[in-house]
Amino acid sequence: MKKVTLDTIAQEVGVSKVAVHKALSGKRGVSESLRKTIIDTANHLGYDMSFKKRLDKLNFIYAIHKNFFLTSSEQFYTSIYYYLTVECEKINSSLKIVFLDDTGTSDDILRQTIETSREKIDGIFIAGEVSRTFIESIEKIEIPKIFIDYYSPLHMNSYIHVDNYSLSYQLTQYLIDNGHQQIGFVGDIRQTSAIADRYFGFLKALNENGLIYNNTWHINENIEHLNDLNGILPKSLPTAFVCHCDAAAYKMYVALNMRDLHVASDVSVVSFDNTTLSENVIPTLTSAGCSKDLIARKSFSAMLDVVADAQKVLNIVLKPTFAIRNSVRNLNAT
Repeated sequence: MKKVTLDTIAQEVGVSKVAVHKALSGKRGVSESLRKTIIDTANHLGYDMSFKKRLDKLNFIYAIHKNFFLTSSEQFYTSIYYYLTVECEKINSSLKIVFLDDTGTSDDILRQTIETSREKIDGIFIAGEVSRTFIESIEKIEIPKIFIDYYSPLHMNSYIHVDNYSLSYQLTQYLIDNGHQQIGFVGDIRQTSAIADRYFGFLKALNENGLIYNNTWHINENIEHLNDLNGILPKSLPTAFVCHCDAAAYKMYVALNMRDLHVASDVSVVSFDNTTLSENVIPTLTSAGCSKDLIARKSFSAMLDVVADAQKVLNIVLKPTFAIRNSVRNLNAT
């Protein structure tokens, strides 16, 4: 018989897993009639009501590399963290942040945090790219884990991520559909698998359309971290750039301005993540990515599932939003 989970009950009643959690744990936020419906449904489906006792308060960790979080241009992972705290507060649970680093002791940092915590840690959110060594080490920690914005086919874990390869293909195809045949890429493909996937999706679009790849138009550097942009642009420019994230696209705006060039009218720019930065630059930036609120809600929902069933493994691929704004010139119209 298939195990009954919070998700099973939520689908049966037609409510969110958070509502089911509140009803079963006796928390406020649901009406008494809905609480009764949820409890009756749980009993009818054969839900293990002993788990109800463990739903009082859950304590989670949000583990992330400090470079992904503690930078002035970062808006992606900080937003996800904010929205996750909102989800935790809905069920009176806590979320503690743990910063990882490059010293090779990140797994020890995480273990120490767990061991010294006054409260039992019920689950760990791991955001962004992490090393294979780190994954293999923390897999020994018998606490439910959800990897956010990362996926590894080599390790059987629960993941929430975007298909960066396909998304980059679509974003590059959008430029081609607008008449661009000379297109560059911005991003260090050695840094993360997400950037590499976006790069290879970009190449696939060029190849399928019979366009020549010019390696001088690949700025193989994460320019969002640079203070000095002098000399970052090639002498001969393409008509458009695909940037690996909004922060890199913003620095591309600055670099082009230093050459007395303008985004869209001189060089078109598109990027990934669709953060608020893409709406605040001029011209507004065409960007593709998921709502950070959606990523947080899906991640939290998945966490409740794996907390309820330690044997459950999830691979959730999110569908991103393609926000067309004003940073691309249609060369077909000229």
